[in-house]
Amino acid sequence: MVVVDEKGDVLLVRVVDPIDGRPPVWLCPGGGVEAGESLAEAAVRELREETGLVVAVGDLGDPVAVTFGDWEFRGEPLSSEDTFFFLRTQRYEPNVQGQQALEAEIHDRWRWWPLAELRSTEVAVLPHGLADLLGAIAARGLPAEVVVLPWLVI
Repeated sequence: MVVVDEKGDVLLVRVVDPIDGRPPVWLCPGGGVEAGESLAEAAVRELREETGLVVAVGDLGDPVAVTFGDWEFRGEPLSSEDTFFFLRTQRYEPNVQGQQALEAEIHDRWRWWPLAELRSTEVAVLPHGLADLLGAIAARGLPAEVVVLPWLVI
C-alpha cells in the first residue's frame, strides 16, 4: 500500500533481517493475501496489522501499480506479484502492536519520506520506481491504468 500524508510524504518501513545479513531496505506496508481475501481486503488488513491505521476497503480505489518477480527469503526461493493501492491520509504515528511475529522481528522502524528525499536517497527502496510513481501522481493524479514497476531484488 502506498500511504501518503497531506504533505505528499510516503510512509515506509525499514526492514532489517538479522538472519540473512543483507543490507536494510525500505518498503511500503503490505504483505501476503490470505485465503478468501481480495487484494483490497489484504491491503487493509496488512495496513492495520503493520501500522495500526484502520481503513475500509471502500477507502481504496483501484490498484495504482504492480511489480512481480522472483526473490529469496532466508534461503527459500519465492515468487511474488505485489499490487499497490494508493491511500492519502493525515500523518500518523504507526502503532506496531498488531504486527505478526516475523514483522516484529524484521521491521526496524517507520518513517515518512518526502518525495525529494526519496528521489535522491542512495538506500534501497522498494518497489523500484516508487519515487517516479509518486511524482507522476502528484503532477497528474492517479493513473488511469495500473503502472507496471520494474522488479528489483536487493
